[in-house]
Amino acid sequence: LTLAVTSSQLIMSFCLRHYFFRCFLTGLKLRTAVIHSVYRKTLKLSSHERQTRTSGEITNLISVDAQRLQDLTTYLHALWYSFFQIGLAIYFLWGQLGPSCLGGVAVIIIMIPVSKYIAQTMGRKQSILMKARDERVEKNSEILSTMKIIKFQSWEEPFKAQLASLRKVELNKLLHYVVFNSLSIMLWSAVPLLVALATFATYTLTR
Repeated sequence: LTLAVTSSQLIMSFCLRHYFFRCFLTGLKLRTAVIHSVYRKTLKLSSHERQTRTSGEITNLISVDAQRLQDLTTYLHALWYSFFQIGLAIYFLWGQLGPSCLGGVAVIIIMIPVSKYIAQTMGRKQSILMKARDERVEKNSEILSTMKIIKFQSWEEPFKAQLASLRKVELNKLLHYVVFNSLSIMLWSAVPLLVALATFATYTLTR
């Protein structure tokens, strides 16, 4: 039995590593394709279209959105296998603990609206962060493109102060986003423990 358990864990580890390798490879190809497409489209923009698209937006498409698509491929299959895993877990727990496993199911159900609220809040905070980053990148590009005029007129300090102010606002928004993201990760890390505690507490109280 010990050999069977060890072998199953080794096989599972190898399968997971191969799965993640394939997902990362597919995500890298997707990210490369998106960056290539954005570059090609940028080179073909007309003068009118360039006025409606800032350099900050284009930079974010390449650096942030493309990376987000790459990260998506790793856990995209969770849309279907998570329900499969939950179903199997409930089936085996019901066989061992009986109706007491419904305590853990209740925790999972409670976490559904909580996860929805967290996702919506993260989306809002990320939108605010992207807007602040766009403004900072646009101002930085403006300064670099007019560097000769700025040097000739000795406007370094005013533009430096503007850029530092925009950077300070961006860092403030980034801090809020990172703190909330850390709290959400901590919450999701605690969910399995909460499910186990609720299940065994229900089993103990009903016996």
